Amino acid sequence: MNKAKKNSNYDAWGIERLKLPNADIEKIYRNIVGWTILAPSSHNSQPWKFKIHIGAKSDSISILIDKSRILRESDKYSRQTFISLGCALANLTNAADYYGLHYTVKIPVNSSKGDESVIISISKKDAKINNRFRKILDSMKTRTMNRGNYLDKAIPKIVLRKFYNIAENGGLRLTAIMDQRTKNLISELQFQADLYAIADTKFRKELARFILSDKSDEFIGMPAKTIKLSEEMGIYISKKLSEKLFDADISSGFAASNRDAMRNSPGIFVISSPKDSVLSWIKAGQIFENIALIAEQNGLAISVYAAIIESMRDKIFQKNFFNITSDTQKVPLVLFRAGYSKQSYPHSPRIPSDLLTQYSKD
Repeated sequence: MNKAKKNSNYDAWGIERLKLPNADIEKIYRNIVGWTILAPSSHNSQPWKFKIHIGAKSDSISILIDKSRILRESDKYSRQTFISLGCALANLTNAADYYGLHYTVKIPVNSSKGDESVIISISKKDAKINNRFRKILDSMKTRTMNRGNYLDKAIPKIVLRKFYNIAENGGLRLTAIMDQRTKNLISELQFQADLYAIADTKFRKELARFILSDKSDEFIGMPAKTIKLSEEMGIYISKKLSEKLFDADISSGFAASNRDAMRNSPGIFVISSPKDSVLSWIKAGQIFENIALIAEQNGLAISVYAAIIESMRDKIFQKNFFNITSDTQKVPLVLFRAGYSKQSYPHSPRIPSDLLTQYSKD
């Protein structure tokens, strides 16, 4: 884990929009990366780093995978890593749109090897504020992962239509599960996925490293309050997770909490693709983050579930999922719930963008 001096691990959330035309182009790029790192990631591992290059004719911002922050036990195929990268890409392009930059996005073939995964080439540098993206940037700062209970209140159709449009524009499918019977079945499947994951000693030990004290000065990980734990319980759970034999009551309690929260939510959503590929994972991350930002603008909470997705490698589990959703033509990549909540949850820490970024010029 990386450590920062006191309080600096939350400084990233204090980012502000730049005022133009006073800011030079390098400062704008630095600011864009600052917005990018506010994206969500699995276990708040933040598995990204950046390169900013300023050239004679065009500039570029590259997002790379930092292999040292891939979750080896809970993300054995790097799916969650690339979904997290897609979330970061969504923030980056939204920030670039706010500054009126013209750009193209390229995902190289060798991205699965963890080399330069996404390159954003910028052809027009005369930045001009586009206020249509102002609220999107604002929602990046206020967005959190809300793992609490949601109210029995329907999500407005106009908001659901925005969700669907984001998925359609991103080239993947969004399925909304609203009927109680199907929500119950999916929730039970999630319960089984959680039990399956937490039975793995290596998975538990990895998870334990990412549960933080709320007073921690770590850059990476999940403070206890963000995962519905008190300070004392977070320390206790982290210690128990590290033990060879895990308490079955804690295991079932953890899984039951997720199950109950899911089935009592107004909507469960699945982002799916015909292919289980790096490109699809990145697209799914983009779509999820853009939906999360729209949800934030409309007062909706969101919580994502990875265990059920990672369990799809098991053929029996996969068959049960397809039987429930009646969609065998698409591979589920992101599963989340959304709804209104009276509960609020704090941000997780962030690695400062300057520590993640290399700069070069022609």
